[in-house]
Amino acid sequence: MAASSQHSLSGLFRFTLFATSYAPLFGLIAFKQLNDNPDFLHWGGFNLVALKIWATNYLLSTILLIVIANSLIGLIYFLHLLRQRTVNNGNPIRLVAVRNRNSEAIGYIGSYIIPFLFQSYKTLYENAATVLLLGLVYQIYIHSTLLLINPLLTLRYSLYEVDFKDASAVPKTGMLIINNRYLEADDLIRIYPVGPRLYFGLV
Repeated sequence: MAASSQHSLSGLFRFTLFATSYAPLFGLIAFKQLNDNPDFLHWGGFNLVALKIWATNYLLSTILLIVIANSLIGLIYFLHLLRQRTVNNGNPIRLVAVRNRNSEAIGYIGSYIIPFLFQSYKTLYENAATVLLLGLVYQIYIHSTLLLINPLLTLRYSLYEVDFKDASAVPKTGMLIINNRYLEADDLIRIYPVGPRLYFGLV
């Protein structure tokens, strides 16, 4: 039961990171869909015709706005949880080499977010195609180092690629997200794993 619970928590945390990473895009898509369909922004009753109009013109934006709200709440909770786990169960390490990777967030925005802004969201087909494409991006995202490349996280946290040694004194490498913008080699910190070679850290 414990293993299953931990696996479920990890999966939810990964989705939360994905959703908050794409939250600016989701918000822009929702705004674009609402702005492109102003003629239907009124109460049309509760019937099949009205439901079809809503599904065609506003279902995607409704879903995305719900995802944004829940993911932001989830991110606050999970970051609090990670801080607690790092304090209580984190591994003390010594940094050997530090390479700042904050600039990758800029390339991430250009490569993965901006192209979606030029799509049209006026038909069920276009909306379904967008959802399918986002689903594929999600599968790639959660199994890669993109997991920690998050424009919202960079407002408070920094992303580093680090070489470090733990109690075993065996050199290791990984991606680290930490609320410190001035990490240097030989610093002592505590880390907690959030995925393969992905870590959350505290000074």
